[in-house]
Amino acid sequence: RFYLDKLSKLLIAKFFEKAELEEFKIDTPIKEGIGGLRLKRNVVFIPILRAGLSMLSSALEIVPDAFVGFIGTVRNEETLRPVNYYLKFPIVDGADYVLLDPMVATGGTSEHAVNTLLSSGIPEGRIGIVCAVCAPEGIKRLAKFKNIKLVTASVDERLNKDGYIVPGLGDAGDR
Repeated sequence: RFYLDKLSKLLIAKFFEKAELEEFKIDTPIKEGIGGLRLKRNVVFIPILRAGLSMLSSALEIVPDAFVGFIGTVRNEETLRPVNYYLKFPIVDGADYVLLDPMVATGGTSEHAVNTLLSSGIPEGRIGIVCAVCAPEGIKRLAKFKNIKLVTASVDERLNKDGYIVPGLGDAGDR
């Protein structure tokens, strides 16, 4: 958990490194009208439950005024297909939506979450994914989305016959 927290902060910072910024003014106790920079667009972080929760506090440290939503998805271990059990996220006009999930294995859960956002009217170019570890199979599956930004720390070797990343982390939600 400690290292995922540190890694998540780096990944979120990387995600926003080329984001559009705008100037703003604040008053300090010493001087008025001090200039600063902030993200130009609102941000909505959406952890994919339950493992994505482990990245949320780090994301909010980087973008403290972000909105938060949740997509509760579980992978059916027989079909390897995602099934939603909870959906709640705000629709914020013009915002960037960032899905948080430590691992993208088959890509099915991420694909399902992206499709959920798309069906809610969020444009593809406003959706991104931040994860710690990916399998090549998951990246290939997500390649059908031409305007989705994916930031990861590692692309591991492959998936095993059970659909788990090799070498991977095991079940990040259990950690």
